[in-house]
Amino acid sequence: MKIRHMAYILAFVLALIPATVAAQQDTVPARIAYQGYLTNTDGDPANGTTSVAFSLYDDEADGTQVWQETQQGVVFTEGVFSVHLGSVVSLSEVSFDRPLWLGVVVATQGGSVVLEPRVPFSAVPYAMSVRGLRFMPGTSQVAPSPNLIGGHIANDVADDAINGATIGGGGVASEPNVVTADFGTIGGGLNNRAGSVATVGGGSGNVAGARATVAGGSSNMANGDRSTVGGGIGNEASAERATVGGGANNTASGDRATISGGENNTADRYATVGGGQVNTADGFSATIGGGTSNVASGEYATVAGGQGNEASGNHSVVGGGRDNRATGLLSMVPGGFQTYATGFVSFAAGYNARAVHDGAFVWTDSEGIPVPFSSTAEDQFLIRAAGGVGIGTNAPRGRLHLTETDIGLDPGDVTNDAFIIEGNAPVITLYGNFQQNTRPGLVLAGVENGSVGDKWGIVREYFGFNALHFTYGLNEDHTQNATAMSLRSDGPRADAFHATEDLGGNGTPAQGAHYRDNVVYAWAHVLPEGTVTASYGCTVSKITGTGRYRVSFKRQLPNGASAVVTVQTLNDPVIATAVTNANQADVATKVFNGAAFVAADYGFYIQVVGRP
Repeated sequence: MKIRHMAYILAFVLALIPATVAAQQDTVPARIAYQGYLTNTDGDPANGTTSVAFSLYDDEADGTQVWQETQQGVVFTEGVFSVHLGSVVSLSEVSFDRPLWLGVVVATQGGSVVLEPRVPFSAVPYAMSVRGLRFMPGTSQVAPSPNLIGGHIANDVADDAINGATIGGGGVASEPNVVTADFGTIGGGLNNRAGSVATVGGGSGNVAGARATVAGGSSNMANGDRSTVGGGIGNEASAERATVGGGANNTASGDRATISGGENNTADRYATVGGGQVNTADGFSATIGGGTSNVASGEYATVAGGQGNEASGNHSVVGGGRDNRATGLLSMVPGGFQTYATGFVSFAAGYNARAVHDGAFVWTDSEGIPVPFSSTAEDQFLIRAAGGVGIGTNAPRGRLHLTETDIGLDPGDVTNDAFIIEGNAPVITLYGNFQQNTRPGLVLAGVENGSVGDKWGIVREYFGFNALHFTYGLNEDHTQNATAMSLRSDGPRADAFHATEDLGGNGTPAQGAHYRDNVVYAWAHVLPEGTVTASYGCTVSKITGTGRYRVSFKRQLPNGASAVVTVQTLNDPVIATAVTNANQADVATKVFNGAAFVAADYGFYIQVVGRP
């Protein structure tokens, strides 16, 4: 029988060893991996199981036996056998500072066979002298690959059947590094585990499953296929191709999930967490940039940062801020505080803004305590800005300030203005459809206790002829209110002014009303002593003499204006007359004494009218 020793293994080790390491006697391990190839006299590879005796001699032919052990149950497969010398009798008492030769005796059915010649063992001490480095031959029947084990003697493979394992170093007796499957690699550190084709770079207590990688850190686990943990502590990449860059206690639990760092973050399928702490991206392809306690649970949802934010609608976005919610499909909250966008394609920003309807846009200022500013219907555009909204200006002086050209408007001249247009020649235009009987206009309404009391309107009408109507009434539709005055495009005429009201009780005219062919310029209700109970466009005083009164007009009357005077009652025989000019009317009242009309103080009504 013949034996062929695997000398190429020893030669490879020698290529890595400096010439001076032969003196490092104190680092020799207790075992030496040894592999051989055995054939019979016909050259056929041996197969089966038998006992083999190994001896070390100080001479190649005779000499003294310095060490011997017999290993039972050595397996020969197609001629290949692998053993660990020193596994039965320790090599620790052998001095390797001299040439030695290995003798091999194989037990056979008829006795035993001494394999000749002895094998020179001079190369082995150099390999053993490398601190903690040893070979453990692979056992694959097809293509055996040796295991290269460095570091502490306790570092090992989990099973002698493992091939191609590498441990660079590290380890202690109580915390060894162990490769648990073929072709696993551990660079160093303590108490690390590497599975099939897996890599652990270093650190402590790290575990890399099949084809996974843990670069370092402590207590990290990459047990998903092709998963990666870069470092940190307590991180886990538990799904296929999941990645945790570092940080602490992060979990990438979904396929291709990524967590760059931070602490206590979680990412599910295709989701990403950039950093921060206690963030959860559990929606498909969701993203959280950072911050604290943020949640992106909608598909393709994004939370850029901030604190306590939630993007639960699919394709929703929260830019930052605190305690904001984007729960509607395609909704967005760019930032702020306690702001919600819950409607489809809704948008909310600021403080306590609530876009709760589809298509709503709500923008608020800082005055959100304690009542939210919410949409009330779909597709609204709402702005709450206590400091005003500026268009073309950054210093609005009203609720809405539009500047065409800055004309140096003095802020002191602007008070209580809701809408301001500033410019050299600003124009407000209302366009209506000329082809329809439309009535665009401007309405001024009064509100009392929350209800609309009345409405004045300026209405443009196209039907029949172009006209501008001044309307007044209580109809919800201002275009249905009665017309108080009209102007036609073919020019003003006396019949363009007409009355819409009667004189009222006791003949009292409506204040400032217009009547058919005349305009009321002034009127008054006067008591006998000259006291005025109601008036318009004038003042009244008692002048010298009984039954004498003067009505002074607040504006000069046009030519043709006249005063109509009536007494307060029709039961007494009383008369009243007036002499009128452009500025005043002198009224005289008389009562019949049975023989003639004599001057007497008496109450009266006066109305001053004229053509416009």
